[in-house]
Amino acid sequence: SFPSNHFGLSLICSSSKLMRDLHDRSSRRALCVPKLWLFETLLEDDIRRSKTYEDYCTILNSPVLRVCPFLVSFKRRLKLFEKIVTSNRDLIQGRNDGFSPRPGVHINIMRGRVLE
Repeated sequence: SFPSNHFGLSLICSSSKLMRDLHDRSSRRALCVPKLWLFETLLEDDIRRSKTYEDYCTILNSPVLRVCPFLVSFKRRLKLFEKIVTSNRDLIQGRNDGFSPRPGVHINIMRGRVLE
């Protein structure tokens, strides 16, 4: 990692603000094709490598998603959200696939006896 200085940080801050302003302007009246804003491979490898809830939350807190989320497609952000929810659910509730260290709980619901 490179050492950061004041000039580098202010350059990143102002360029990300400029990109955000351009994207907002382009969303109201198209300046370019909408796919121009997307980087297809951005965060794809990170999502594929991640296995745990903490890994997915680290990706969610990455500077790219915090500063310029429009660079990542909605489908990829939705996929990340689904993986976070699924991994958190598995962490709390467990699973019944035979591979999970914490088995899930079976619950029988009898619809005819709901009011009893």
